[in-house]
Amino acid sequence: MAYFFILAILNLLDGLFTFWGLSNSWITEVNPFMNWMWIKSPLLFLGFKMFLSVSLTGLAFYFYRLSYQKLWRCVVMVLNIAYSVILLLHINWIIYIEIT
Repeated sequence: MAYFFILAILNLLDGLFTFWGLSNSWITEVNPFMNWMWIKSPLLFLGFKMFLSVSLTGLAFYFYRLSYQKLWRCVVMVLNIAYSVILLLHINWIIYIEIT
């Protein structure tokens, strides 16, 4: 169950850092759907990311009771690794911005 909470936190951090970077034109959004949301409304973008984080927390309680715990644990671990890499990319551009 903790893996879902970690994923929710990583997703929320990704949303906040992306919002900050996009607001200051330091980065671009490469996900076409999220880029569309950003163009429509930055608050829609941020709200959707927050909604995803809350939904992931809700899913944690739901999937925790299923008999497929091992499968979901593996899926969420892979997603956690992917979001960790994305967070490292955010840290990279933040450091670059601070240096220049």
